[in-house]
Amino acid sequence: MTRTKKPKKLYIQITLLVFLCFITNLLLLITIMGIIMITPFGKWLVNNQINALILTIVSSYIASSILSTFVCYYFVGKLFEPLVSLSDASKKVAKGNFSISIKDSSSIPELQNAIDSFNQMVKELNKIETLSNDFVSNVSHEFKTPLSVIRSNINILESPSISEEEKQKSMDMINTSIDNISTLVSNVLKISRLDNKNVKVEKKFFRLDEQIRMCIVNLTDRIEEKHLDLDIDLEECILYSDEMLLSHVWDNLLSNAIKYSYENSTIGVYLQIKKEVVVTIVDHGCGMDEETKKHIFERFYQGETSHNKEGNGLGLTIVTKILQLCNAEIEVESEVNKGSKFTIKFSNKSSKSLN
Repeated sequence: MTRTKKPKKLYIQITLLVFLCFITNLLLLITIMGIIMITPFGKWLVNNQINALILTIVSSYIASSILSTFVCYYFVGKLFEPLVSLSDASKKVAKGNFSISIKDSSSIPELQNAIDSFNQMVKELNKIETLSNDFVSNVSHEFKTPLSVIRSNINILESPSISEEEKQKSMDMINTSIDNISTLVSNVLKISRLDNKNVKVEKKFFRLDEQIRMCIVNLTDRIEEKHLDLDIDLEECILYSDEMLLSHVWDNLLSNAIKYSYENSTIGVYLQIKKEVVVTIVDHGCGMDEETKKHIFERFYQGETSHNKEGNGLGLTIVTKILQLCNAEIEVESEVNKGSKFTIKFSNKSSKSLN
């Protein structure tokens, strides 16, 4: 919190302004009195010896003007003080100081609103700067891991005594690390576009059930690799939303369900039209504790460390931002060693059933 010093230059200008008003009023009074004195009424005043009355009036005016000058100086100074604080604080913000806030208050509603809005703006800028710094730090860390793997395996490949089996293993690890870097770059770009609101939501009618079904088909190899069963119950539904953006949602959520499911378990995928359009994805895997559930939508957060070699903790952040753009909600239920259930809800006004 800061209270800025009163700048001398501004107060000199205020003083000159008030003094000019005083001189102007005094000259105006003298002019009026001079005009009056040359009129018959003025001559009558002189003949009746009421110069003392005139002198009293002029003296009273001068005294009251001096008093009003000091009063105006004080109140005008108080009026301008919040503006001075706002001006000085704005200059500091322009130089990158986002920890500042204005303590001064004003009795003028419009000026007080400006001060409150400024303080709120600085708070948000401070949050953004913190997130930005954390984001850069996390991205740097995420890049280091696959790059280290690539470097170490290149050193192994350079060995003349390496066997074909070891060579193939190193090549596979290099390819996996390159895929991880590619995914990270892609997700960082998506996050950046979503943060900067550079994503235009292009809504149209499309078959939501068919979109989810197609996403499941695209993940067939990964499903079969873990010998997973599928329990699919998708009501036919036409949704009015952004088809391209929502495809990223289903891909992320289904990929996570596969990733965290135990082998030979079942993944449930359901679509129902009730008061809302509800999509539910259920896995029977490692699940999450309460602490993990609080943070899973945060950037780079990964609660279950045994799977951290896959992914980079940005998927659910992207999911949340996309669903916000599409006016949808996401909820999560989970229990350790029993699995997780993600529920996505769309307004029923944006859909229609084919039944």
